[in-house]
Amino acid sequence: MAQGLIVGARLWKSFFDEKKVRDPAERAALKVLARFGAYVRTDARQSIRRAAKPSPPGRPPRSVTGRLKQHIYFVVERAKRNVVIGPTLFAKSARDLPAAAALEYGGPSWTTRRMKRRTEAGTKPIVERRKVKVKIRAHPFMRPAFQKVQQKLPELWREVLAKTT
Repeated sequence: MAQGLIVGARLWKSFFDEKKVRDPAERAALKVLARFGAYVRTDARQSIRRAAKPSPPGRPPRSVTGRLKQHIYFVVERAKRNVVIGPTLFAKSARDLPAAAALEYGGPSWTTRRMKRRTEAGTKPIVERRKVKVKIRAHPFMRPAFQKVQQKLPELWREVLAKTT
């Protein structure tokens, strides 16, 4: 009986080459992840409009400088078969790190404000810049983009699999 299993295993290997099946499937999965990341990034960028006035809470943020919009990236992690999509943490100090998260989910952040301070009567006030903690209401832009593109995921798989076969 043991010889039958060995012959069966050899016969199976001659009919089924695991590497020939696994490699195209893995390439297809990475291609789908890359497309998914690119579509989510594009949708998130398009949701951020340039304007001087802030957007109402619950709507995507508006940008005066365009800095947030320019710094949304995606990276496909091949080893984990994962895609990471979102804004980079552009921070001058540790206090500035949660700024993008505060925009997405709401919460505290730091900003610079001009403060006037009087010295003596009749003299010009001194203008100083100070870091002030502010509470930001949620302006989601990544989650809606993710949810919108997630609905297209079966279509992305169909397209990639049609091209590989």
